[in-house]
Amino acid sequence: QHFRQSGWLTLSTGKIFHTEEGGSGNADPNLNGPGMPPNEDPPSWSSGLSMQRVNDVANMWGCSMDARKSDANACAVDAGVDGIVAQPNTTKQLCDRVIADDAVLKLRLAAQNLVATGQPFFLAAGFRKPHLAFRFPAPFLEMVSADVPKHGTLSPAIPPIAHHDATPQADP
Repeated sequence: QHFRQSGWLTLSTGKIFHTEEGGSGNADPNLNGPGMPPNEDPPSWSSGLSMQRVNDVANMWGCSMDARKSDANACAVDAGVDGIVAQPNTTKQLCDRVIADDAVLKLRLAAQNLVATGQPFFLAAGFRKPHLAFRFPAPFLEMVSADVPKHGTLSPAIPPIAHHDATPQADP
């Protein structure tokens, strides 16, 4: 809020606050309080320049490691290493690609505004990965040359809080 209150152009995209923080439930996102869902602290951002409903436009869709890349619910998505999906009409976009594209668009807008008006800007871009669900471009599978090792024994040297099974994809 400090930047906006100081006259800066403030823009945001992606996950700026953790999903479970903030209010939710009101159809008017301005009445829910800071954080999300669905808000990203509306008083902090210039009008129309935040991704208030990140789960609606850059969702972390669930997936299955057992599915073929042509299946809609596959973790290995039919996409290039740049994250652009091959079949955008049938394959959901990778959430961080959506966020990155929006960040580039907003950065260009802010730069144009800076040149035209001299107004400084602040852009916050919150990427979601690595995070469950592990959807990724399928060509990355070809870069793995060996089986991923399994660690059946938890080391007693590591605090218990560090061990999380990340169900349902704990053992892809």
